[in-house]
Amino acid sequence: MGVGSANVVFLPMANRLKELSEQEMHFREMTLEGILAIQAGDNPRVVAEKLMAYVPPSERPTEEEQAAAMSAAKQAA
Repeated sequence: MGVGSANVVFLPMANRLKELSEQEMHFREMTLEGILAIQAGDNPRVVAEKLMAYVPPSERPTEEEQAAAMSAAKQAA
């Protein structure tokens, strides 16, 4: 009974919690990197490039999407 419940319930749950923990640590590292770059007075484009290194290539925006976001930010300012 104990081995069965461990393999069916507890091991998958532990694996999921481990994955969520790794994602949270990745997010915190990215946030800290951004804060330190801003505090150091880095150019906003340099900060964006540093933080983009944390985003998987498959999820990165295209150059056109980045240009559209930059123009929208300029208009808002």
